Amino acid sequence: MSQEPKQHLTADESMRNAVAQRIAHLDALDPVIHQPTRLCLMAVLAWSQDAVRFQTLAEQFHLSKSLLSTHLTTLHRAGFVTIQKVARERYVVTTIELTSAGRAAFARYRAAMRSALALE
Repeated sequence: MSQEPKQHLTADESMRNAVAQRIAHLDALDPVIHQPTRLCLMAVLAWSQDAVRFQTLAEQFHLSKSLLSTHLTTLHRAGFVTIQKVARERYVVTTIELTSAGRAAFARYRAAMRSALALE
């Protein structure tokens, strides 16, 4: 019986394999969350234990109300946030909070990013 010689990976092949593994982790990133503004919004909402006022987010991120509304609508349609409007005397207060699905999606996103960056 003849034995086949063992194949050794060259440095280039080894590097390509490592990069391919990292790219596979990047493919696992949720594109809804990955957009930079939505990523920042998710991070703030995940950090907060309570609902956050719409106005607070607009001011913190220097976003117009229409742009913030667009990003929050995207997160809402994905099931990641709830948006509540409560009437106060002469105005309406809008608050945003992560759903349990949003918290889970953000945790998966963070884990995939740590793996992609070789932080685990």
